[in-house]
Amino acid sequence: MSKSCIVISIQNAFRVAGLRIKTGGNGKYCVERIFSGGFNESAGPGETLQQAMDVLNAQNSSQRILVDQIRRSSIFEMRMPVLAPEEMRNAIEFELVKHTPLPLSEIVWSARTVPEESLAGSENDAVDHDLARLRIVFMERSGWMKFISELQVRQISLDVYVNPFMCLDPFAAGRDVLLPVVDGEHIFLAGDDGLRHMSCLTGHAESSDLYSELEKHFAWQSSADKTVKDDLSGFVPCMLAARYVLSGEYGVYEKKLAFRLPGNLLPRRNKLLKYFTVANGIAALICLTLLLFQMRQDVYRVYVEQKNAIILKQTQIKNLQVQNAAARKGAKLRQKIIAAVPEEIDPLKVLASMARKLPKYIWLSSYNMTSQKVHLNLTSSRDTGDLLSKLRDERVYTIDNLRKSRRHDGTYYLYLILAPPKNAETGR
Repeated sequence: MSKSCIVISIQNAFRVAGLRIKTGGNGKYCVERIFSGGFNESAGPGETLQQAMDVLNAQNSSQRILVDQIRRSSIFEMRMPVLAPEEMRNAIEFELVKHTPLPLSEIVWSARTVPEESLAGSENDAVDHDLARLRIVFMERSGWMKFISELQVRQISLDVYVNPFMCLDPFAAGRDVLLPVVDGEHIFLAGDDGLRHMSCLTGHAESSDLYSELEKHFAWQSSADKTVKDDLSGFVPCMLAARYVLSGEYGVYEKKLAFRLPGNLLPRRNKLLKYFTVANGIAALICLTLLLFQMRQDVYRVYVEQKNAIILKQTQIKNLQVQNAAARKGAKLRQKIIAAVPEEIDPLKVLASMARKLPKYIWLSSYNMTSQKVHLNLTSSRDTGDLLSKLRDERVYTIDNLRKSRRHDGTYYLYLILAPPKNAETGR
């Protein structure tokens, strides 16, 4: 937040008013110097603005603010979703085409967010607190560039250019505001919808005495020129703008939505700050280059270590492959030895398996066993169908042969030869 500023206002009746202000320890804004002067309409305010800068000692201020209501500028309020500054700029430009017949290339604009608590009826249920309340002012680019050119010719530098009506709220919230010293044709109305609306002034209009309210927040030091204090209404725009900037309401978000001043119009201290920033950037780039070089060296060292580790692993893998080849040869030899040993069949397991698998209409009529095989004679009272699939039990035996015949009395005779089960390792 700025601690001091000079603020200059271009007014009707071809006058320029200015104040040099700093923040005081008692919470008030201390007015250190005052300027008031006139200018010729044909010559423009440039020379008087330069005088004001000199009198107010602009070189030693932390902020230079110009308050002005350029002719043919328009101001309105609306609500929009809360967006990042760049997204908000795009959204505002999209809405601006609805408020002016001019193309965007022929206008310049500024915007600020207005806190909803500044509404007179903050408890109004109609207010959508999920939306940002925006105040937008725009003007023709030709008038803006003419004004900027005059400042550049006089080498007048600025930090902030602001429309006086943009400085309202939360100060003077909910009240109609008239600023005749800068605009005697319009009044800024506080609408029932929670937004302000600029309206043409017709006849007599009552508005708040802004100076009486502002004076409570300002202290006039003895060094201030009292000769111009007989008519202090001309300083109301300056006081509004000073309070707006010094209070912090003109924050980072508002700066990104404000009028964009040309680079050669910014104070020299801002340019020096930019040079300092560039120098810091170069220094940071050098440091980054050195850091990247060191990182490259570290990466190369790690690469060499990993490469050596990979070579070691490859050697170990080759040794393991040789060992595995020898183990596979031993396994094959073992399988051949196992295959050479004759298998035997377990008669008890065969009988148990038959008891489980034979249907009730088939019974065992004879049983004979040799050293390697079992011979079974089965009798059935009916056709056995696909008996082979029913009797298969490869864990106990394998079916070596199955023969079937039918007798003259209608019974079936089956001759079954069972061999030892296949060895799981040999696959025999």
